[in-house]
Amino acid sequence: ITGAGASVSNTASLHISGVATAGTNNYALWVDAGTARFDSSIIMQTTAKLYFDGGSDTYIKEASANSLRVYVNDVENCIFSATAFETRAAIDIVLAAGKKLLLDSGGDTYITESSANVMKFFTGGTEAVEITAAQNWKFNGYLSVPATDKIYLDGGSNTYIAENVADQIYLFAGGNEAF
Repeated sequence: ITGAGASVSNTASLHISGVATAGTNNYALWVDAGTARFDSSIIMQTTAKLYFDGGSDTYIKEASANSLRVYVNDVENCIFSATAFETRAAIDIVLAAGKKLLLDSGGDTYITESSANVMKFFTGGTEAVEITAAQNWKFNGYLSVPATDKIYLDGGSNTYIAENVADQIYLFAGGNEAF
């Protein structure tokens, strides 16, 4: 507002245009006891931040085209885009017991904790693998290993089972054929 009259310059902090005039209870912005209400979209510039802690260090912003980034304590924690979700900080992703981590849009390929300390993997809606806290693995189907690969028994060093010749199984210990 200038000293010469009631005109608003282009440096206005708040500009409301197109407020409805017919009927009752018309508003473009309503603030009541600290709660703001918008009856339309909120459009922000791509570099703007939407704060959740009074403007300190917890916010969401669009840092690149079609990509939302979440910051907590000014540290980038995760990115949401049209094609991916990515964690950036050393954080845990926690699912409530019995919930599914869906791996496809059809909802039939997922990982879940079916009961305490029992993890199950489903593909096509059918349980494929179960792993218990005791590290017992149950396969509901075949465990298939390509002929040239090895099944290590010592963490991937030199004790393993392999098929060296078609349809012949060999056991290696210390890198030497044992049987």
